[in-house]
Amino acid sequence: MLSVLKNKNFLFLILGRLVTNIGDSMYTVAAMWLVFDLSKSTFYSGLAGFLTMFPTVLQFLTGPIVDKVRLNKVLVWSQLIQAILVLIIPFFYFSGYLNIWIIMMIMPLIVFIEQFTYPAQSAALPKIIKSQDLVKANSIMSFSYQGTDIIFTGIAGIVIASAGAISIYLVDSFTFLLAALFFKCVKLEQKNEIEHKPRFHFKKVIHNYTTDIKEGFTLIRHSLIPKILLGSMISNFMLSATIVILPSFSSIRGGEEYYGYYLASMSCGLLLGSIFATVFGRFSIGSLTIYGFFISGVLWSISAIATSSYISIILFGLSQISIGVTNVIFMSILQSILPEEFIGRVFSFIASLTSIAAPFGSLLGGFTASLIGSDKVFFIGGIAMLFVSVYWVFQSSLRSIPSSEKINAKEYSFFTNVLNK
Repeated sequence: MLSVLKNKNFLFLILGRLVTNIGDSMYTVAAMWLVFDLSKSTFYSGLAGFLTMFPTVLQFLTGPIVDKVRLNKVLVWSQLIQAILVLIIPFFYFSGYLNIWIIMMIMPLIVFIEQFTYPAQSAALPKIIKSQDLVKANSIMSFSYQGTDIIFTGIAGIVIASAGAISIYLVDSFTFLLAALFFKCVKLEQKNEIEHKPRFHFKKVIHNYTTDIKEGFTLIRHSLIPKILLGSMISNFMLSATIVILPSFSSIRGGEEYYGYYLASMSCGLLLGSIFATVFGRFSIGSLTIYGFFISGVLWSISAIATSSYISIILFGLSQISIGVTNVIFMSILQSILPEEFIGRVFSFIASLTSIAAPFGSLLGGFTASLIGSDKVFFIGGIAMLFVSVYWVFQSSLRSIPSSEKINAKEYSFFTNVLNK
């Protein structure tokens, strides 16, 4: 791990990721609670979740841009734009005109800008890290992401209870500016750079852009990824329904500070999974997914019906460990077997496909909670984990996926001959 951290470019990338994740974690908590607090309705918190999550579906449109432009510019400008957007909500608040519709308009814009940031980080990593160190690097990246979530989702809950959600947006603006500074220090070589800029032709740009999208789609279509993502999409639908009702569920459990506790617990579980990802790298991915998600489903379901709020919070966090493990391992596999010029497109397509059900899950979750209660919708989240396990059991091609240590582009590939053309 220390050898990876000695890489200055990777260190600046990590610092930028840490700081920008602080902003992401805090304004997400603030936005969901602010909408629920203003409306006192799970339906509107579900609608807010729908509008906030929908831009992630469009991430496949950002992939070709990430693959073609300078990654430094994508990383820096995405932070600067977010810094400006988050200040709009405090502006309307202090002007006396803030309402839930303004929040619902601004948050999707901020989240859409995020869709450029994370594919850019994924595409930058193989340019500054040796292939044999990618699992370690991704584990550190995931650790930094979940680590900031643990600290700042909990802090956000406390801040909301004491100083109000608006103060969080003022802090966020500074974090995004600081992240832009760190990303500016990352030095990357761009393979597709040219010394002389060609004459701009709009039709040619559109043609090349659509061609890049088709290439990314073709690469994914002729792979195991659709089978893997089908289970994720269905479970993601139910998981998103659970997340948007957390403000209401947390209020039942003890108050607004419990919202931060549940989110921090979830992040803690993901963090532990990220840390242990390198340990589990030698085990079959099929077995890890089947057994891991089965245990997660059981723990989550018990968490929903536990009489003690503290036991519920702990079990909920433990249920997230297997997700952290599989996320790191699967990302490392793709980065190691994909050509650099496809990474941005593939990762943006994956993010779009896994996210496509989330907005509708959020909308239905909020509406359903208004009818049957947020505690029952929370229980459905555990069923979603069990579904993933059962789905992988009945897919022989997924059950047989070996460990990450045995997968490479020649011996076992997620892809067909597309990579060899």
